[in-house]
Amino acid sequence: MYGLLIATTSIVCLLLIEKIIKKNKVVPVNDFWNLALILIPSAIIGGRIYHILDYWDYYSKFPNEILNFKNGGMGIFGAIIFCAITVYFFAKSKKQNPLIYLDLIVLFAPIVQIGGRIGNFFNKELFGFPTNKPWGIYIPTELRPEQFLNSLKFHPLFAYESILLFILFSFLADMYLNKKILFGTGKILGVYLIGYGLIRTLLEPLRIGNALVVLNFDLIYLFAVTMIVVGLLIVTKNFKK
Repeated sequence: MYGLLIATTSIVCLLLIEKIIKKNKVVPVNDFWNLALILIPSAIIGGRIYHILDYWDYYSKFPNEILNFKNGGMGIFGAIIFCAITVYFFAKSKKQNPLIYLDLIVLFAPIVQIGGRIGNFFNKELFGFPTNKPWGIYIPTELRPEQFLNSLKFHPLFAYESILLFILFSFLADMYLNKKILFGTGKILGVYLIGYGLIRTLLEPLRIGNALVVLNFDLIYLFAVTMIVVGLLIVTKNFKK
């Protein structure tokens, strides 16, 4: 279900981007689809690599599970990094502005991410610490962390993030539809980076372990703060454009 939802939302969003490209004539449609053909596997590879590193304690014990995508397992930061690199080199090879593609892609990125979070719900993953709140979700015993085997309900992190992602998408859509932001200025990209960086920073304290840690430092915070800083720099630089 996770893979199906990611694939479905990705295809829908790519078709919507195609319509925008045809309407605004910002880049050749053929170039966009050529990029999409390499962008999708790039996102999958980057996301999978990050996920494996994030859960290395598990995959080091069960290496046969590394290529098992049936139960989900994608790290958004890895996907973002690999996609950004792919877009940059593709655009440069075509002598085009990478920000045009990045603005177009991140406009709908939250929708694809929401699809993934709904997949998390079906897989009973991406839940937070135990909670007594009425909106807490029941997690089967076999899927609970060892330290919380006696807990019944947990924070539905996938739901929290989905709601915040929808708010972010609504803001980005408003920028495009009502404020007539031009693709290629980087403003849409900047706001996405700031928004998603804030979302992860806010939700990370509710996450149960397994975060990628180097030298006792949670790298998710590093990635999130870096996104916010880069987003602010992009938005500030292009504020008057």
